[in-house]
Amino acid sequence: LPSECNDMMIAMLFRQYAGFKECRMPRPGIAFIEFEDEAQATLAMRNLDGFKLTEDDTLLLTYGKI
Repeated sequence: LPSECNDMMIAMLFRQYAGFKECRMPRPGIAFIEFEDEAQATLAMRNLDGFKLTEDDTLLLTYGKI
C-alpha cells in the first residue's frame, strides 16, 4: 500500500461488500481486512484484487492466516 493510505481509506473500499467487519494496518504498506466468513471475503477479494489505488499502486490481495 502507498504510504498515504490509512485504515479508513482501505476500509471504504471493502465496506461495500457484505460481511465486512474491520480493517487493521499493523504497519505501513500492509492491511488486514476481516469478514464474517470466507465466502464473503472471497467475493471482496475477487472483485478488488488488482484494484488501482494510484497510478503506480495496485492492490495485491491474499488470504491471511487466522
